Amino acid sequence: MGADGSNSRVRRHLNPDTGFSILAMEQYVEKQDPHTISIGLSRTYSAGGYYYRFPTSDFDIAGYGDFNTTRETFRQVMQKKGIPEGKIRGAYINMSIDYPLNDHILLIGDAGGFANRSTSEGLFDAFFTAKNAAEAIITNRPFREVNDSVFQKMKHEEWMKSWFYTDRCFKVLKWMCKHPGIIKWIFDTKMRRETRLVKKS
Repeated sequence: MGADGSNSRVRRHLNPDTGFSILAMEQYVEKQDPHTISIGLSRTYSAGGYYYRFPTSDFDIAGYGDFNTTRETFRQVMQKKGIPEGKIRGAYINMSIDYPLNDHILLIGDAGGFANRSTSEGLFDAFFTAKNAAEAIITNRPFREVNDSVFQKMKHEEWMKSWFYTDRCFKVLKWMCKHPGIIKWIFDTKMRRETRLVKKS
């Protein structure tokens, strides 16, 4: 079972040529009020680049990631956001859809490249693919069968990603920012979908 993140040694053994990943850099910053989650996209960012800030119980985490992130680009984004320089942490997020299927070795979560192609968010899919892996083992069914809905979702997200960072999409997103009710509906729909997937399984 490979559950060792985007730098998975198991995955590299199965598919040593996998290298399509985002490098996300982040740092801990002082908490801000109100406790909100911020996501930033910009035409000035590299392809696939995004800024994020979300709260924890003791501090906020501010970060930036793209396919060619460097310490310098990270610092530039933080400076534009008014965030003082701090200790930088980083992690790769595997974005390849070339999943190396093997009947005896299962990859879950980031090791399997299951992070969302547009947002890089991966917690739900980490838990869900772990559940599917357990079901495949217990019922003696192929993982490719039990986890089929996730593989199909990956293909859909790959299509969405090709549109997500276009000028047309940026115009739509800019318009949506003026209508927070629409954004809330999208997030609520996503949560309902994921809840149905869990209950159905």
